[in-house]
Amino acid sequence: MIDFQAEENFYKKKFHFSYSGFNKLLFAPSAFYKHYILNQREDKMEQHLIEGSLLHCLLLEEDKFHDKYVVSPVNLPGDSIKNVVDKVFVRALIDGYLELSLEQNEFQILEILKEINLYQSLKTDAQRVEKVVTDASISYYNFLTTKGDKAVIDEETLNKVKGYAEIVRSNDKITSLLNIGGTYSQSEVPLVMDTQYDFGLKGFVDNINIDHSAKVIYINDLKTSGKLLQDFPETVEYYKYWLQAAVYCRLVRANYSLSNYKIKFHFIVVDKLTQCYAFEVSTVTLNSWMDKLDEIMKIADYHYTNRKYNLPYEYEVGNVIL
Repeated sequence: MIDFQAEENFYKKKFHFSYSGFNKLLFAPSAFYKHYILNQREDKMEQHLIEGSLLHCLLLEEDKFHDKYVVSPVNLPGDSIKNVVDKVFVRALIDGYLELSLEQNEFQILEILKEINLYQSLKTDAQRVEKVVTDASISYYNFLTTKGDKAVIDEETLNKVKGYAEIVRSNDKITSLLNIGGTYSQSEVPLVMDTQYDFGLKGFVDNINIDHSAKVIYINDLKTSGKLLQDFPETVEYYKYWLQAAVYCRLVRANYSLSNYKIKFHFIVVDKLTQCYAFEVSTVTLNSWMDKLDEIMKIADYHYTNRKYNLPYEYEVGNVIL
């Protein structure tokens, strides 16, 4: 269903596509519409994204860890109850009633239990609420309401990713690439640019290291993987990491007055066995990814300009034939 007021609010100011924005639009324009235009965001981030973000922080901005993250209490409710409490908290945050206790959120608890089909075999609403409102869940909810906008991580994840960070730091080639703290090295760099279209581009580049003597700009992106190193080329395709690389390269070219410098892009990957490797992307491959980005920007322009988000581009233009 089209929300004309939400659309009007969205189009009042210029939108800048990130890698995530492009990815969501390509996956399903309706998902893009829900996320960016209706501002209905997902409650939960995938584990590999949590670990990747945490690794960035521990390696590149360790001094900001306590500003960005908080470690959750040890005595957590079980996964199913924790999921319910997380959803109650998100709705309370959005709707502005964080002053209510978990017990006072009975209506939201019952609504969520119905949505996820949990405890529906119980006879009464009181029994359902009793399953959710326990000492552990109350303690966890109180923790959520006082944590501010910091991301919540558990002790196990923190220790795991600290191990990843140490492995990266112990790799001389990778530490040289990152050159953390070096004069011409920057980490978590926010970049924006205009395009020929009505929208712009934006991104946070993990690491940019400039070698002026060799006239090379190194763009480095950190990744954690639940697979092995040899599976990473497939992962690049599956998650469209090539699109992320192309966006970052385009942003760096637009924001740095170093047109005669060569760009070298690396994915620095820690796999499930804690093997660490820097995958260099060849110039030929990088150029092909940039060409694909140009095509994707044309598709994005079609959806953005025409405000059409019901179907993927190829279905909108009628090019899908069985």
